Amino acid sequence: EYDQLRLYRVEPDWMSLTEEPAQLFALSDLPVKIRYRPPSTKPFPRLSTAALEDIQTIMDLVEQDSLESYVLRLEAFYRRVPGTDSSHAARDYIAAKFVDFGYDSVYTDPFPATALPEYTPCEAYNVVAYKEGTVFPNRHIVVGGHYDAFPNCPGADDNATGTALAMECARILKDIDTRMSIVFVAFDAEESGLWGAKRYVEQALATDEDIVVMVNADM
Repeated sequence: EYDQLRLYRVEPDWMSLTEEPAQLFALSDLPVKIRYRPPSTKPFPRLSTAALEDIQTIMDLVEQDSLESYVLRLEAFYRRVPGTDSSHAARDYIAAKFVDFGYDSVYTDPFPATALPEYTPCEAYNVVAYKEGTVFPNRHIVVGGHYDAFPNCPGADDNATGTALAMECARILKDIDTRMSIVFVAFDAEESGLWGAKRYVEQALATDEDIVVMVNADM
């Protein structure tokens, strides 16, 4: 116990035997890097009128037709359960769209996962497009959503819509200079255990990727 933090070691079976849910939270099995950054003494900068106008200009580039077309096309890949032909077709569609937008750094990243409803082992794929920043290329903003779907549903809610947002951001930001690099990711195998996100985190830790913020469109 130290500074209002208490660490317990308990048998996993004990957690399921208690009548009342224990206020305990399992530690991740991933290596967690802890960094301390002293609080800044500088006043928080206010956005200028010009900056606000720039943001509005970018927002005006978002097209309703584009968002609807992405969602409807992903819905047409029936169910999109990881490891299936429809999932592979959706993967290829997303990668092709990133290329159509003009990105030359598009790749699919395979990893072992499981698929619902029986948690069957399968191979899943994240789809990634990279946009290099002009001032801080080694600092990354991650924009993503997962494209796999739950069995027996159209997969149009947090599945297709989250991916659609990442795709539309990639489209409108392609030719706009950004100070930091932006990584657009369509994650796979979310429904059966956040496999795609865990895969990305494992690689980010291994390469010491400097992620400033992650915009998660799933919810």
